[in-house]
Amino acid sequence: MLDDLAEMGFDDRALNKKMLVMSDGSINKTVKQLVNTKETKEAAKQPMELD
Repeated sequence: MLDDLAEMGFDDRALNKKMLVMSDGSINKTVKQLVNTKETKEAAKQPMELD
């Protein structure tokens, strides 16, 4: 499963393992968690626009 996640672009094997355990081995739940984590990290890097 770790290789599958890496092929999807999730290269952090330690994080992938942690998420798999937290998701009870569900690849679908793991991918959702990783996507949310990735989006959160990307959003944190972007400058905040104030209206």
